Amino acid sequence: FIASCVAIVKEKEKQSDLSINDPGAKTYGDADFALSTTGGNGTGAVTYDITEGSDVIRITGAIVTILTDGTATVTATKSGDEDHRP
Repeated sequence: FIASCVAIVKEKEKQSDLSINDPGAKTYGDADFALSTTGGNGTGAVTYDITEGSDVIRITGAIVTILTDGTATVTATKSGDEDHRP
């Protein structure tokens, strides 16, 4: 008796570049605003992180609140899914 097993592994695809859409000029005192992205692939969730200026803005989900005058930098990341890497 000869038994064999063949495993076929599908490699996940790389996502296309992900960009945060320009929200336009914002200043202290403006209303909260939503961030959105373009690009990426698949159904993975997008998360936003403040990489500079966490004292200037707060992000809850995709909603930005301006806390004070200053400059902030935000990075978007899209999670992987069944077919795409993060």
